[in-house]
Amino acid sequence: MKKLLIIGAVLLLCLGMADAKTRNMYGVKAGVNIAKLQIETDGSVDTSTSLGAVVGVLMQSRPLRNLIIQPELLYSQKGSDMQDVDKLTISYITMPVLLKPALMVDSLRIQPLVGPEFGYALSATSANDVDYTNDIRRFNIGINFGVELVYSTNYMMGVRYFHGLTELDKSAAKRPAISNNCWSVTAGYLF
Repeated sequence: MKKLLIIGAVLLLCLGMADAKTRNMYGVKAGVNIAKLQIETDGSVDTSTSLGAVVGVLMQSRPLRNLIIQPELLYSQKGSDMQDVDKLTISYITMPVLLKPALMVDSLRIQPLVGPEFGYALSATSANDVDYTNDIRRFNIGINFGVELVYSTNYMMGVRYFHGLTELDKSAAKRPAISNNCWSVTAGYLF
């Protein structure tokens, strides 16, 4: 986990110093995740969506006039409700690195986004107090798609979809593949 945090801090620092002419903006964001574990099978385990928190910091850098690179450092809860008897919550430190074209409509900035996300699981627990942290792969990789709206220069709202590419179950047993999928709705402020 320390390596992930160090890499994230170095990336933010390097982007901040990349070009003295580039105006960087920093921000905070918070919101809700609507998560579900995707099980690739005909349905031996029934999962439904669960709610979790997402909160963190971001930086927007403009290497080109209409292109934004936005690294973020987030605390993000993902998981699923399972068969109405339990809820699995996986708490991650994540680092999305997003590419965003900057489009203007009157005073509203529309910023579609796409980019990879790297995560490290801090914990994986169930509502029944079972600790699954050692049963999952702690490093998680996926891709984000979405859009953010920036209005009144500093306020932002966004919605994005995260599709996990990492098989979560690290056991050797032959089971269906399990991955994270998550919708996020956030609000933030740029400085």
